Amino acid sequence: MKRPGRLTVDAVHAYLVNAIARQSGVPSSVVEIHAPLAVYPMDSLGQATLVLQFSDWLGWRLEPQTVQRYPTIDELARYVVQADDEQHAGRTSGSSASSVVQHALQRASGMLKVFSLVPKKPGISDGQFLRHWRDVYAPMVLPIPGVRRYVQNHRLPQSVPGIPSPPYEGVSETWFDNLEAFSAAQLSEYREALRRDEPNFIDTTSDRIALFTRENVVLAGPEMAKDTPVVKLLGLAKRKPGMSVAEFQDYWRARHAPLVLRTPHLLRYVQGHVLPELYELSTPPAYDGVTELWWSDLAKFQEAWASPEMREQRNDACHLFDAGSTMMLVEEVRVIWPQPGGRG
Repeated sequence: MKRPGRLTVDAVHAYLVNAIARQSGVPSSVVEIHAPLAVYPMDSLGQATLVLQFSDWLGWRLEPQTVQRYPTIDELARYVVQADDEQHAGRTSGSSASSVVQHALQRASGMLKVFSLVPKKPGISDGQFLRHWRDVYAPMVLPIPGVRRYVQNHRLPQSVPGIPSPPYEGVSETWFDNLEAFSAAQLSEYREALRRDEPNFIDTTSDRIALFTRENVVLAGPEMAKDTPVVKLLGLAKRKPGMSVAEFQDYWRARHAPLVLRTPHLLRYVQGHVLPELYELSTPPAYDGVTELWWSDLAKFQEAWASPEMREQRNDACHLFDAGSTMMLVEEVRVIWPQPGGRG
């Protein structure tokens, strides 16, 4: 079913009725637009596939959390039509280059998630770097206003077979509700204290790379506590030459993601899509996205990496990712993290 140029509530009703019928096996004649989506028998894979395919049909990414906020077909359809109208207005109004970043972040749906790539200061050991980052720097983040989550990804000594390691000892992730929260944090006296400390363990002579992303939670998995031990594969993705940003994000979301969901023992899968509007800047983002995959331990990762399902993904990745993409195995240090069952 092809989407119309301008969405209507009836068109979204029709699409969702047919899509839910396909995923759940329920006849479309009995799918009720005012019934909660939860009444239709779909497992986590079916639900994830529904969101992926709906986003592909819309032409823009729908947050999985949106389906929870608008739990019936009718409520979701009315939200989507309004959001689509706003996106259309944003595309036609234009913006000056000086306001591109602000405009992009203001239009970001869901939380703003910022990845910062952290190179080690020359002359210190890996252990010195990680201890300072965790034991000295991390507590200084706690009082910064507006930070909803803060996670440090410490690179493990084990390399990813066949993949070159990135020139970073770690990657931080910081979540903010919106642009105003991010801006306030940058102006905070506590953020200034962090800047003064960074030369003690970070190579401040190299370019500091930050990636502003929208988070696409493909597989939420089990809830993680602050101290839940996991092994994570973190990938910094560059799109293939000749592939537009829209083509890259669409392929990654709608075609590659379903393959990743077949990975053995996979606990959680998240894509971080760099805000498309940032490509309007004179210097484009260093990477086009961040991929995160979690397993319970290193043995489960190694078994998954050697599996036929993972080989299928790597073959498909050749159609998507450039040779400049890289991956590393990391241990998460969750510094600011919501309580189980809490918001955030």
